[in-house]
Amino acid sequence: MPGALTPTVHQLKIGLQGAAPPLWRRIQVPSAASLGFLHDVIQEAFGWDSYHLHRFQDGRGREWGERPVLDGGGYMAAAFADEEEAELGKVLRAEGAAVEYVYDFGDSWLHRIEAEKIIPLDPGVTYPRCTGGRRAAAPAEDIGGIWGLEEVVYLVTHPEADPPEHFQDLVCHLREKGYDPGAFDPAELTARLSGLTVRTATKAPRTRNRTRRRTQRLTSEDLEFCTCGRCQAGDPVRFVDGSYLTEEVPGDAEVFPVITLPPPAELAAQARRVPLIDDALRLAGWCAPGRQVTAKGMLKPPAARQTVEELRLWQRDDKLTDPRTRTDALAGLRSAADLAVLDVPWRFALGNGLIAIRSGQAVPGPGLPDPGNAGQILSCWQEALEEELGALDDMGGRILPGMLSMLGEQFDSVVFPVLKLLYRLPDEEWLDTGSLMPSLGADAGESGTSIGDVFIIESTARLMKTLSDFGAADVDWGTTQWRSDHAAAAMLFAGSSPAKPGYRMRLTPLGRYGIRNILVSEGHTARAAGDLAAADAATLLDALPDYDPAGFDAELSGWLAGRDEASAVAQLLEAVPGTDPDPDLARRRVAVIAVLTKVKPDDARAILRGTAANGSDGRRHIAAGVLANLGEEPPLYRETTQQWLLIDLLTALRAGNLGENLTQSTLEAIRSHADDLWRSDHPAAADAIEAAAAAIRDTDKALAKRLRRSAHKARTRR
Repeated sequence: MPGALTPTVHQLKIGLQGAAPPLWRRIQVPSAASLGFLHDVIQEAFGWDSYHLHRFQDGRGREWGERPVLDGGGYMAAAFADEEEAELGKVLRAEGAAVEYVYDFGDSWLHRIEAEKIIPLDPGVTYPRCTGGRRAAAPAEDIGGIWGLEEVVYLVTHPEADPPEHFQDLVCHLREKGYDPGAFDPAELTARLSGLTVRTATKAPRTRNRTRRRTQRLTSEDLEFCTCGRCQAGDPVRFVDGSYLTEEVPGDAEVFPVITLPPPAELAAQARRVPLIDDALRLAGWCAPGRQVTAKGMLKPPAARQTVEELRLWQRDDKLTDPRTRTDALAGLRSAADLAVLDVPWRFALGNGLIAIRSGQAVPGPGLPDPGNAGQILSCWQEALEEELGALDDMGGRILPGMLSMLGEQFDSVVFPVLKLLYRLPDEEWLDTGSLMPSLGADAGESGTSIGDVFIIESTARLMKTLSDFGAADVDWGTTQWRSDHAAAAMLFAGSSPAKPGYRMRLTPLGRYGIRNILVSEGHTARAAGDLAAADAATLLDALPDYDPAGFDAELSGWLAGRDEASAVAQLLEAVPGTDPDPDLARRRVAVIAVLTKVKPDDARAILRGTAANGSDGRRHIAAGVLANLGEEPPLYRETTQQWLLIDLLTALRAGNLGENLTQSTLEAIRSHADDLWRSDHPAAADAIEAAAAAIRDTDKALAKRLRRSAHKARTRR
């Protein structure tokens, strides 16, 4: 298979199951296309009119379909994962992988879609296109499924037959039209497919709902391409028309605690020891010579018996550890799907590209990692975990049993909210499902188990199993038996309140690693110790306020270890734009003073002195503040620098709750300089002084009045 960055095309063989003689199409579709687009292709290829519902389903039970919508009666359509967010290349990861497509849940037209080949995309070809097929499309909808098709084809091709009343009009029309069930022209279908515009998969964020816009800023790396010589790190990026370049960022991005992770090699070893992963990887390796499979991609019974014995897969089932029981089970094996110890890892390996099927043989797939490459093993584990969690997140009301699924659509998924709660817990601490009810907004009152509670418990139980299967969490299932259908029935019909199960779980180091990657990919801040050693100075300064004092020192030491003192000081000073009133950049300036004070430069102190004397903008005040902290007070420090730095601190604190962030020492500094703060040349002086006055007006009215006067002078001066 071509590299991940090479655009590819999936050559699909799509067959209508049960049709005799076989009715199929061979179609090439860009791998980046969504399953929703593939639905349009199938409708065109088989002559359907999209009158009915449909769904895709893979061998592991994951389902995709249309977005749930309210019909005229107020009921939700069948709810599956959104097919427009599912990428064909990620659903069918390897040659030989297959999914089913059902159209019309009444007639149940079942199509099998197999990835025959995955080839490089040819820019000179228009996709999708048909390259082969057999027999004409079904002549009509609502004819009773595959059995109705058989009858209609027979009646059309046997003019002497008298059609029954319910088929009479259709058969007569097809006879007059000259319908030939054996005719098919790939070029004619390709011409019709050319009218479709490829839609690529668009994955929606899972852990946030809103976005905001912020101005992009120059980084130290950007300055390498500057030709004017005037650009500085932190300056806003401008378009040619002079406007500022903005970007979408999470509107509700969260900052999570800094964690400590084992080295990648140790994490990879943990992933490799997970039974599901270990069995799937060993199965893929066992297929290296090529193993015979059935038309549906399952090992043939002799090969299935061989692999269960050779790989000792029977050890995963206590019943099979008895030699006689195992011998009987294997002897009576009619399909590889009959043994869960083989079927589960086999389907997992096929679904994740660890095994591919070519020319009727199973061989190692393109997704199989190098056993000695920790990065590849972790990437394989991470991608599979995210797919499983995503599928669980998309299950919607189908979490609830039976007809209650219609009620379940009113509840938002709890998968990622629970993951965030788990991630925030300290190492070794358990998350009890009983604590989830109030934190997730469900009714946990004394009136009994609500439908919302049933939904949360059942969702959490499925999440726990998934995390446990991937070695991402330790799980304690307690002793209380729980079945969502029994609980819901007892609540609705018996009026009783079934006991809630005492489920609990805690993350393993591997689980923290995986969830952290998900959070970061969604735009949240989730740092791990040691992340900043290779970061640039701006990234270091922006991140350090998230660490506790011990973590701050450790990260700074790691960062300094790779730099000499002079370059470290120079890089830190260059990373702070001195005049920008943005609170985030003010936080960076406050951070650089703390960092440079901890560095305690000796050989590089001359850089600080030169900047304090001749530096531009706020860098002069920053350098002077550091020197003062080190016991070397520069000229005019008391007259101008202290006020400027205090305004900068207030600007930084305004990013949060200023009233709560004011420490006693900061209040004393404000009290000492209240009447002179207006003299500061800080661009945010007036706004910062007014904000401070508002923050303390209820606790110190006299000081607030002094600050308001100072703010007025600052505005008048400006």
